[in-house]
Amino acid sequence: MDVSIVIVSYNVADLLQKCLSSVKRETSCEYDIIIVDNNFSDDSVDMIRKHHAEVMLIENQTNLGFARANNQAFMRGKGRYIFMLNPDSIILGNAVNKLVQFMEDHPEAGACSPKILNPEGSLQPNCHHFPTIAMRLAEHFQLSRRYTKSRWFGREFMTYWDYREVRGVDWIMGCA
Repeated sequence: MDVSIVIVSYNVADLLQKCLSSVKRETSCEYDIIIVDNNFSDDSVDMIRKHHAEVMLIENQTNLGFARANNQAFMRGKGRYIFMLNPDSIILGNAVNKLVQFMEDHPEAGACSPKILNPEGSLQPNCHHFPTIAMRLAEHFQLSRRYTKSRWFGREFMTYWDYREVRGVDWIMGCA
């Protein structure tokens, strides 16, 4: 198994349906999907059972929170890699395959993340530098919002970078 795709869900049936359909449409490597439902009150579980019976479903009786729910899924995944995916995400351009291939080609990498786009196609910065006092001051005085392309003021969210090349970063958001 190449990758275990882990999704923590909480009352997002419509978004989850679109997410799962995109995974199936855009992923050809060997994968399994594990969804942890944190005490649903919508029809997420019924939708999964009806339309995505191959998905491993963990139904929590209470909302255990994001971290504990992910840990539940990590223990059951069979993939060499784990891909954490938010249920409001849509996979495009065979992204999962590309991420698996990147990890295969770069065994020195501890993690990787795809380029994240907003629904209208604009870049959603998802890479960060470790926080510093200078970064906090730039944010406090809104310099990071005024000078987004500045390597100094745009450090926190790395807004100066266009995400067109591969590079090392201090940390990545967990949405994908």
